[in-house]
Amino acid sequence: MTKDKAKKELTPNRVVCCILGCGSERADRILKKIGPRSSELVDAYGKGTARALLQQLRTAADHPTPAVKKSNSDTKTQEGVKTDGK
Repeated sequence: MTKDKAKKELTPNRVVCCILGCGSERADRILKKIGPRSSELVDAYGKGTARALLQQLRTAADHPTPAVKKSNSDTKTQEGVKTDGK
């Protein structure tokens, strides 16, 4: 497999990952790339599911989700539990 082919290969799993974790600009670029190749999604998932995936990607492109902030703290206290060391 050549490097160019690896870059251009569009798998349904890659599409799902992009839908779940991309910003609006990236979703828009992916959607433009998928457009003429949506038959690959139909072959892999069936017409209804492929249509739903493309709709989710269009929604992600139109309405960006806010970035989720990750906490670096590993020591979280549970709500209602006292940790006073006694």
